[in-house]
Amino acid sequence: MISSIVAAEEQRKANLATVTLTSSKIEGVKTIIGRGGQTIKDIGERCDGAVKSDANVEQGTVVITGPKDMVSRAVVLCRNAVFGEAQDILDLKSRSAVNIIFGKDFGTIRDLQNSTGAKLDIEKGSNELQFSGTMEQVSAARKAVMELLNQCGA
Repeated sequence: MISSIVAAEEQRKANLATVTLTSSKIEGVKTIIGRGGQTIKDIGERCDGAVKSDANVEQGTVVITGPKDMVSRAVVLCRNAVFGEAQDILDLKSRSAVNIIFGKDFGTIRDLQNSTGAKLDIEKGSNELQFSGTMEQVSAARKAVMELLNQCGA
């Protein structure tokens, strides 16, 4: 009986993997963590709670540990969180349109991200709105942005 327990434990350990993701930009790790830790929690849930993650913003690392198949899945989900499965760019053409998208205290852009699931980003000083996420999220975000700009006459 003890030998079967030891064998099962050895098999479990043989199936474990640890992957360290590194980012030269702190923003990459922050994106994986998400607002209030929500993105990293979602990644854990999408991996059936089988992975453990540890993020260090200062070092620019995220360490993922768990069964090999779930760690591989978590790595893909982390990369999708940073880079998105799909990307698109929309030229807003003016700073007033940029301000409409940002909204007061960045509330509008947060609402758009939360409602569509896509990541929206405008580089400082730019008029280009970058979308990333799944194809459905990017499509929904682009549609919501266009509707908002049309409502505001921009």
